[in-house]
Amino acid sequence: MVTDASAIAPEPIEIALPNGRVVRVRPGFDPATLERVLAVAAEETPC
Repeated sequence: MVTDASAIAPEPIEIALPNGRVVRVRPGFDPATLERVLAVAAEETPC
């Protein structure tokens, strides 16, 4: 059996924040959007 390696989704990058929240993103995620997501996730108030 031959499997196309490009069809396999890459593993997400996991970012654990000090407040206990975890953000997971796949390679290729837009850096500007990731920066905004991390800023919101890092806030101490509940989402």
